[in-house]
Amino acid sequence: MNAQAPTYSRSDLTREISRHYGSVRNQRVISPTDLATAVLSGWPKTKIRQDKWCRTELVYESVQRFFRAIKRKEEEGEDENQGELPHVEIRPGHTRLQRAYATERCGDLAIVQLEYMTSTERQGKAHAMQKNAAGLMEHADEIMRYDRENPNQ
Repeated sequence: MNAQAPTYSRSDLTREISRHYGSVRNQRVISPTDLATAVLSGWPKTKIRQDKWCRTELVYESVQRFFRAIKRKEEEGEDENQGELPHVEIRPGHTRLQRAYATERCGDLAIVQLEYMTSTERQGKAHAMQKNAAGLMEHADEIMRYDRENPNQ
């Protein structure tokens, strides 16, 4: 009688990644490898495939998706509902300045505390946000112009 292979839920894995993110968030730099290692060491092997390589790749890819989501939310400026983003912490005395940002390091996206980012990384982050803000303003202007040109719709 063959035992059925254990299954996993992507939402279970994401929940584990979020939980373990809290345990490593005080590191100066959090690489995908650091977070994947924390998840793998604390999550029972029976939750996902038994094959170690597959398990490691699955968790690592999920961590990378988690980091990309953080970066995307940073760049989109979704700070109206910070409560939805438990990984985003605002620095005391500020309304938007975060404690850490998603930054590319050595070809991987990492979460880096602000004081450990290089000036170039910080400036790059600021320029990306300014570019997004300009695009959002242009988009808003187009909606307003459409509304003025089509008042009966």
